[in-house]
Amino acid sequence: MSAPPPLRRSRWLRPVMPGSRVTRLELFFDLIFVFAFLNVAGLVSAEVTTQAVLSGVVVLALLWWCWTTFATLGNLVRADYGLLPMFGLGVMAAAFVLAIAIPQAFLNQPDDLTGPVVFAVAYLVLRALTLAAFLYALSAAGRSRRQLMLISLPAALAAVLVGLAASVSRWVPAVAVLDVRLGLWAAALLVEYSVGLFLPYTRWAVASAGH
Repeated sequence: MSAPPPLRRSRWLRPVMPGSRVTRLELFFDLIFVFAFLNVAGLVSAEVTTQAVLSGVVVLALLWWCWTTFATLGNLVRADYGLLPMFGLGVMAAAFVLAIAIPQAFLNQPDDLTGPVVFAVAYLVLRALTLAAFLYALSAAGRSRRQLMLISLPAALAAVLVGLAASVSRWVPAVAVLDVRLGLWAAALLVEYSVGLFLPYTRWAVASAGH
């Protein structure tokens, strides 16, 4: 395990130091994710089939990835200082919409908004804000442009796959929509998880045990 990149305290960023505690913003974020994890039951229990179980597994993996990336960011910089609260509030709003849309994440409900599109857009906004905050913090730590590009590429590829999943009903027969949509979401998460193993922030030590 290695230490997070050194950050100088500035007007806009404050690094997490030993002894730092969890912020109220982070606790509120955790509460939204508890709500999101509970909503997965609504996705699976509506009709217990193999596809429903696979849908639940994909959503659980997606939620875990979103939570861990925000937690990793919180291990680097204080979420309640400088510009980070603005990123955090945007992430929480997107996470709340994502949680509400979970029961309709892969199939439309009649007389309602297009659930898969709302779900995909909320996820993309959440990931874009988290990635922007990461790039902002890492650029302040002196990371090179090449390293920042390396961090951005998996998220960009995953975003393309998520966009295809949201629009799949336009170019796939109705009987195959759910299978193709699940496959594209699974591929997007596989890209983020597998490539994420090689990114520089995956081996950082925890800056503060209390945090």
